[in-house]
Amino acid sequence: MFWPDKTSGGPRYVSVGGAESQWIGPRGLFLGASLTDVEAANGGPFELMGFQNHNAGEVTGWLGGNLAAKPGDTCEFTMVMGLLSDAASEVVVPVSGVPEKVYRSASPEMRAANPCIIALALQFFDPA
Repeated sequence: MFWPDKTSGGPRYVSVGGAESQWIGPRGLFLGASLTDVEAANGGPFELMGFQNHNAGEVTGWLGGNLAAKPGDTCEFTMVMGLLSDAASEVVVPVSGVPEKVYRSASPEMRAANPCIIALALQFFDPA
């Protein structure tokens, strides 16, 4: 969890990860769920960072899908996806070669890489 200061009264960001976590996110998403599981929950593709930067695998946009924050929401659901440790280099390299590149989940490169959820998170909006 991350609090911006001691007087804020609440968290700004909550994230869970790790093999033992049993946390279930919106629409039944869980750690280890696949790219296609996330697309099904979202009702379509989404955008995520490639795997060659400090934000590796972070979801950057839900493209208006079911998982996107709606007007009046006080927080936004997000996640980080990761590549399997035994993923072949021929599927890893196309989604890892360009720092800060954003990919659509439905792209052929991301489909071939087939990442899974490694962290689920809630980011709370600034009430000010």
